Amino acid sequence: MVVCAVRNDQGVKATLRFNLPWAMVGNYVSTSQVNDLVAEFIKFGDAQKNKIQASKAVVYAEFGVLQQATRAQATASTNEQELTKQINLNIQKNQRLLNEKRAAIKALDAQIAAAHPIIEGLQAQEKNLADAMGAEQQQMENNDKLLDDAQRADMFKNIDATITKETNDVIADLTKLKTQAANYNFASVTAAAQAGNVAQISSLLLGVQPLV
Repeated sequence: MVVCAVRNDQGVKATLRFNLPWAMVGNYVSTSQVNDLVAEFIKFGDAQKNKIQASKAVVYAEFGVLQQATRAQATASTNEQELTKQINLNIQKNQRLLNEKRAAIKALDAQIAAAHPIIEGLQAQEKNLADAMGAEQQQMENNDKLLDDAQRADMFKNIDATITKETNDVIADLTKLKTQAANYNFASVTAAAQAGNVAQISSLLLGVQPLV
Protein backbone atom coordinates (compact mmCIF):
# COMPACT_ATOMS: atom_id res chain seq x y z
CA MET A 1 0.00 0.00 0.00
CA VAL A 2 1.21 3.52 -0.90
CA VAL A 3 -0.04 6.35 1.38
CA CYS A 4 0.09 9.99 0.19
CA ALA A 5 -0.69 13.14 2.18
CA VAL A 6 -2.02 15.94 -0.08
CA ARG A 7 -3.32 19.49 0.44
CA ASN A 8 -5.26 21.85 -1.87
CA ASP A 9 -4.95 25.68 -2.20
CA GLN A 10 -7.46 26.21 0.61
CA GLY A 11 -5.27 24.23 3.00
CA VAL A 12 -7.61 21.23 3.18
CA LYS A 13 -5.59 18.09 3.81
CA ALA A 14 -6.41 14.57 2.64
CA THR A 15 -4.79 11.16 2.75
CA LEU A 16 -4.73 8.94 -0.32
CA ARG A 17 -4.11 5.22 -0.09
CA PHE A 18 -3.24 3.00 -3.05
CA ASN A 19 -3.47 -0.77 -2.66
CA LEU A 20 -0.78 -2.31 -4.83
CA PRO A 21 -1.35 -5.70 -6.45
CA TRP A 22 0.29 -8.67 -4.93
CA ALA A 23 0.66 -12.19 -6.13
CA MET A 24 -0.68 -15.31 -4.57
CA VAL A 25 2.31 -17.07 -6.02
CA GLY A 26 5.60 -15.38 -6.77
CA ASN A 27 7.24 -12.10 -5.71
CA TYR A 28 5.46 -9.06 -4.27
CA VAL A 29 5.91 -5.59 -5.81
CA SER A 30 9.47 -4.54 -5.11
CA THR A 31 10.52 -1.46 -3.16
CA SER A 32 12.16 0.12 -6.25
CA GLN A 33 8.92 -0.25 -8.17
CA VAL A 34 7.04 1.46 -5.37
CA ASN A 35 9.56 4.33 -5.41
CA ASP A 36 9.17 4.67 -9.17
CA LEU A 37 5.43 4.83 -8.76
CA VAL A 38 5.70 7.52 -6.07
CA ALA A 39 8.03 9.55 -8.31
CA GLU A 40 5.43 9.41 -11.08
CA PHE A 41 2.75 10.59 -8.65
CA ILE A 42 4.93 13.56 -7.65
CA LYS A 43 5.76 14.42 -11.27
CA PHE A 44 2.11 14.28 -12.29
CA GLY A 45 1.08 16.37 -9.27
CA ASP A 46 3.67 19.09 -10.04
CA ALA A 47 2.52 19.28 -13.66
CA GLN A 48 -1.10 19.67 -12.61
CA LYS A 49 -0.17 22.28 -10.03
CA ASN A 50 1.70 24.35 -12.64
CA LYS A 51 -1.24 24.21 -15.02
CA ILE A 52 -3.66 25.30 -12.29
CA GLN A 53 -1.41 28.23 -11.26
CA ALA A 54 -1.07 29.35 -14.88
CA SER A 55 -4.84 29.26 -15.29
CA LYS A 56 -5.27 31.27 -12.08
CA ALA A 57 -2.85 33.90 -13.36
CA VAL A 58 -4.91 34.29 -16.53
CA VAL A 59 -8.10 34.61 -14.46
CA TYR A 60 -6.52 37.26 -12.19
CA ALA A 61 -5.34 39.28 -15.21
CA GLU A 62 -8.73 39.12 -16.89
CA PHE A 63 -10.41 40.10 -13.62
CA GLY A 64 -8.16 43.19 -13.38
CA VAL A 65 -9.17 44.21 -16.91
CA LEU A 66 -12.79 43.65 -15.96
CA GLN A 67 -12.42 45.90 -12.89
CA GLN A 68 -10.92 48.71 -15.00
CA ALA A 69 -13.71 48.40 -17.53
CA THR A 70 -16.30 48.51 -14.72
CA ARG A 71 -14.78 51.68 -13.26
CA ALA A 72 -14.63 53.29 -16.68
CA GLN A 73 -18.27 52.44 -17.23
CA ALA A 74 -19.19 53.95 -13.85
CA THR A 75 -17.28 57.13 -14.66
CA ALA A 76 -18.93 57.39 -18.06
CA SER A 77 -22.34 57.13 -16.44
CA THR A 78 -21.65 59.97 -13.96
CA ASN A 79 -24.10 62.81 -14.22
CA GLU A 80 -22.61 65.28 -16.70
CA GLN A 81 -24.07 68.32 -14.92
CA GLU A 82 -22.55 67.29 -11.58
CA LEU A 83 -19.20 66.76 -13.23
CA THR A 84 -19.36 70.20 -14.88
CA LYS A 85 -20.39 71.78 -11.59
CA GLN A 86 -17.43 70.21 -9.76
CA ILE A 87 -14.99 71.36 -12.44
CA ASN A 88 -16.33 74.92 -12.25
CA LEU A 89 -15.98 74.89 -8.47
CA ASN A 90 -12.37 73.78 -8.80
CA ILE A 91 -11.69 76.54 -11.33
CA GLN A 92 -13.22 79.16 -9.02
CA LYS A 93 -11.17 77.87 -6.09
CA ASN A 94 -7.94 78.04 -8.08
CA GLN A 95 -8.80 81.53 -9.34
CA ARG A 96 -9.46 82.72 -5.79
CA LEU A 97 -6.11 81.35 -4.61
CA LEU A 98 -4.33 83.05 -7.51
CA ASN A 99 -6.01 86.38 -6.69
CA GLU A 100 -4.93 86.07 -3.06
CA LYS A 101 -1.33 85.41 -4.10
CA ARG A 102 -1.39 88.37 -6.51
CA ALA A 103 -2.72 90.64 -3.74
CA ALA A 104 0.00 89.46 -1.37
CA ILE A 105 2.70 90.15 -3.98
CA LYS A 106 1.24 93.62 -4.67
CA ALA A 107 1.28 94.44 -0.95
CA LEU A 108 4.92 93.36 -0.68
CA ASP A 109 5.82 95.49 -3.69
CA ALA A 110 4.14 98.49 -2.03
CA GLN A 111 6.09 97.91 1.19
CA ILE A 112 9.36 97.66 -0.72
CA ALA A 113 8.59 100.86 -2.65
CA ALA A 114 7.71 102.69 0.57
CA ALA A 115 10.94 101.58 2.21
CA HIS A 116 13.20 102.86 -0.59
CA PRO A 117 13.27 106.55 0.55
CA ILE A 118 13.96 105.47 4.14
CA ILE A 119 16.78 103.20 3.04
CA GLU A 120 18.27 105.90 0.82
CA GLY A 121 18.04 108.44 3.65
CA LEU A 122 19.80 106.07 6.05
CA GLN A 123 22.51 105.41 3.48
CA ALA A 124 23.01 109.16 3.05
CA GLN A 125 23.27 109.64 6.81
CA GLU A 126 25.77 106.81 7.01
CA LYS A 127 27.89 108.43 4.30
CA ASN A 128 27.70 111.82 6.03
CA LEU A 129 28.81 110.30 9.33
CA ALA A 130 31.66 108.52 7.57
CA ASP A 131 32.71 111.80 5.94
CA ALA A 132 32.53 113.57 9.31
CA MET A 133 34.67 110.87 10.88
CA GLY A 134 37.14 111.26 8.01
CA ALA A 135 37.31 115.00 8.63
CA GLU A 136 37.90 114.48 12.34
CA GLN A 137 40.60 111.94 11.55
CA GLN A 138 42.24 114.41 9.18
CA GLN A 139 42.18 117.10 11.89
CA MET A 140 43.78 114.68 14.33
CA GLU A 141 46.54 113.89 11.83
CA ASN A 142 47.05 117.59 11.17
CA ASN A 143 47.39 118.25 14.89
CA ASP A 144 49.95 115.45 15.12
CA LYS A 145 51.93 117.07 12.30
CA LEU A 146 51.83 120.46 14.08
CA LEU A 147 53.53 118.88 17.09
CA ASP A 148 56.51 117.89 14.93
CA ASP A 149 58.75 120.81 13.92
CA ALA A 150 59.87 119.33 10.59
CA GLN A 151 56.37 118.24 9.56
CA ARG A 152 54.96 121.60 10.67
CA ALA A 153 57.43 123.51 8.52
CA ASP A 154 56.67 121.31 5.48
CA MET A 155 52.90 121.64 5.96
CA PHE A 156 52.97 125.44 6.24
CA LYS A 157 55.30 125.85 3.25
CA ASN A 158 52.45 125.73 0.74
CA ILE A 159 49.54 126.10 3.13
CA ASP A 160 47.94 129.10 1.42
CA ALA A 161 47.82 127.43 -1.99
CA THR A 162 46.50 124.21 -0.45
CA ILE A 163 43.75 126.03 1.45
CA THR A 164 42.66 127.90 -1.68
CA LYS A 165 42.58 124.70 -3.76
CA GLU A 166 40.69 122.68 -1.16
CA THR A 167 38.20 125.52 -0.60
CA ASN A 168 37.49 125.75 -4.32
CA ASP A 169 37.09 121.96 -4.52
CA VAL A 170 34.60 121.98 -1.64
CA ILE A 171 32.61 124.83 -3.19
CA ALA A 172 32.52 122.94 -6.52
CA ASP A 173 31.28 119.82 -4.75
CA LEU A 174 28.61 121.85 -2.95
CA THR A 175 27.49 123.37 -6.26
CA LYS A 176 27.04 119.88 -7.64
CA LEU A 177 25.24 118.78 -4.46
CA LYS A 178 22.75 121.65 -4.80
CA THR A 179 21.38 120.11 -7.98
CA GLN A 180 20.82 116.80 -6.19
CA ALA A 181 19.14 118.29 -3.12
CA ALA A 182 17.53 121.48 -4.41
CA ASN A 183 15.12 121.59 -1.48
CA TYR A 184 17.92 122.45 0.97
CA ASN A 185 19.37 125.93 1.65
CA PHE A 186 23.14 125.71 1.18
CA ALA A 187 23.93 129.29 2.21
CA SER A 188 25.24 128.32 5.66
CA VAL A 189 27.17 125.37 4.20
CA THR A 190 28.81 127.56 1.55
CA ALA A 191 29.74 130.15 4.18
CA ALA A 192 31.32 127.47 6.36
CA ALA A 193 33.26 126.17 3.35
CA GLN A 194 34.58 129.59 2.49
CA ALA A 195 35.62 130.02 6.12
CA GLY A 196 37.37 126.64 6.08
CA ASN A 197 35.26 125.33 8.99
CA VAL A 198 35.37 121.61 8.28
CA ALA A 199 33.55 120.54 11.46
CA GLN A 200 30.64 122.91 10.77
CA ILE A 201 30.37 121.70 7.16
CA SER A 202 30.17 118.07 8.33
CA SER A 203 27.48 118.96 10.84
CA LEU A 204 25.38 120.93 8.34
CA LEU A 205 25.62 118.23 5.68
CA LEU A 206 23.92 115.74 8.04
CA GLY A 207 20.64 117.49 7.28
CA VAL A 208 20.98 117.23 3.50
CA GLN A 209 18.72 114.57 1.97
CA PRO A 210 18.13 113.79 -1.72
CA LEU A 211 14.87 114.64 -3.44
CA VAL A 212 12.49 111.61 -3.39
